[in-house]
Amino acid sequence: MADLIWEIATQDDDVLSQLIGDHGLSRPAAMVMANRRTPLDEVESFLRPRLSNLTDPYLLSGMERAAGRIWQAVRDREQIIIHGDYDVDGVTSSTLLAWVLRKSGAEVRCFVPHRKEDGYGLTPQSVVKAAEGSPCLLITVDCGINSYEATVAANELGIDVIITDHHEPREILPPAHTVINPKLCDNLQDLHNLAGVGVTFKLCHAFLKYGLESNIGGMVVDLKDGLDLVALGTVADIVPLLGENRCLVKHGMRVLAAQQRPGVRALCEIAKLPHRIKPTDITYRLAPRLNAAGRMGDAANAVKLLQAESIVEAHTLAGILDECNRDRQVQEQETLAAAEAQITDRGLLNKATIVVHGRDWHLGVIGIVASRLVHSYHRPCVVLSINNDGEANGSGRSIDGINLVEALNDCQEHLSRYGGHPMASGVSLPEKNLPQFDTVFEESIRRQYAAGPDRFKRRLKLEGDIRFDLLDDQFFAELDDLQPFGHGHPAPRFRFRHVHCDRLQLAGSRNTRGTMRDGTGVDMPFIAFGQVPEDFPESPWDVAACPELNEYHGNCHPQIQLQEVRSA
Repeated sequence: MADLIWEIATQDDDVLSQLIGDHGLSRPAAMVMANRRTPLDEVESFLRPRLSNLTDPYLLSGMERAAGRIWQAVRDREQIIIHGDYDVDGVTSSTLLAWVLRKSGAEVRCFVPHRKEDGYGLTPQSVVKAAEGSPCLLITVDCGINSYEATVAANELGIDVIITDHHEPREILPPAHTVINPKLCDNLQDLHNLAGVGVTFKLCHAFLKYGLESNIGGMVVDLKDGLDLVALGTVADIVPLLGENRCLVKHGMRVLAAQQRPGVRALCEIAKLPHRIKPTDITYRLAPRLNAAGRMGDAANAVKLLQAESIVEAHTLAGILDECNRDRQVQEQETLAAAEAQITDRGLLNKATIVVHGRDWHLGVIGIVASRLVHSYHRPCVVLSINNDGEANGSGRSIDGINLVEALNDCQEHLSRYGGHPMASGVSLPEKNLPQFDTVFEESIRRQYAAGPDRFKRRLKLEGDIRFDLLDDQFFAELDDLQPFGHGHPAPRFRFRHVHCDRLQLAGSRNTRGTMRDGTGVDMPFIAFGQVPEDFPESPWDVAACPELNEYHGNCHPQIQLQEVRSA
């Protein structure tokens, strides 16, 4: 079993007493709320967030001005180009904005760059391609915040540019008509974690609000119908599911579960998903297929799928994405094997970082390979593909507490382009600069690292110690209120001490099912993925596990999902 460091939280007894006494929470749910540092007067809004409490979109700098310019384009029949990105966040952003604008009478066309032909983001080349047909207004979604030269190129073509993005801005902003990015608003910290589709939702909200207040439109769109797209993009982009993200995803998951959008229904059917869709289903089943379009082919197919009006068209497009995903899996395994061999041959596990590169590694899978390497070795990784022009393009992934963008800032003199988030970034550099980049990147990351021999071990954060008798009907009802779980708000994990195993049996080829009981005498079924019965020590055990409801043939039964088992 994995050698993890258990970080067991402790709570203030007075806070726990108030959560249990004043708010009526079970002890396990109260421990979760205390560990999330939820203020006592915000407990209700955390558990049951309301769309009516979302921040006024006009508070975002430039938003009202942008809404007015878009309505001008609608009135004057100007062609509007939505320039997106090829990942799920960019695809859902493009689909959401196009849907709102078309229903409001706008002439809209979506442009999503081709990963191999156009590269990442808004570039002078992508502006020229997108500008076919002489548009007057270009709106970026999930990209553009650092695209200075591309914005100048658009201006020279007589195109107004509205930039909406959520990535880290640099000091000099592009000379656009309007630049909208929550990270430019120091007073709106809660919005800094919005995904690109969350910022797009804010733009749509502002657009409809402007139309209604000016009595020029906005009456025919119910923005809540687009929350399935917001949930898809937000979960897929691995932003913290707290604050407004939590509210948008919680309501969006209900819309997603209804599968009223033909493209969503076709995608769920081909992924063999039940009607009760969870954020993990987005992460592991839906997002990989939507991302596969941009990774292995043309992301425009993902946009077409989500825009499809008939289930027949949607099934055809979903089949194309599913085939792309199978191709992606093959390429991923080949590239991962090559990267693993390089780590061994070059002795990279003696370093604080992993930088690997190969000739013509498929650009569509290097981000996934970087994520897998981080999971295996628990240190920041950059995976690069070197093309025939001597340029290395790639993706970086990080671990909690290590800011990738900060490290890349230190390396910028060796880079052609870079950008992204603290946990995930894209990077390009000349092949000849690889040795210098490797050195500076290593030095920068080491300055951020906490010292000590455990820095490369994965950590398992636990809410605290509880007993099986506390996992009652009340707690599982509260567990539903605590959802959605994801980055920043993981599913609760607890430590259960001195438990005895009553039964162990193989489930499938690599998993184990069984039952255990603790000192209260309560029997608890469990599932352990990726572990066979021979992997377990003799009981009694201390276990780290997530309580959950196992749904099978319409019936739900409590169980715990084991994360790690240790001899008591």
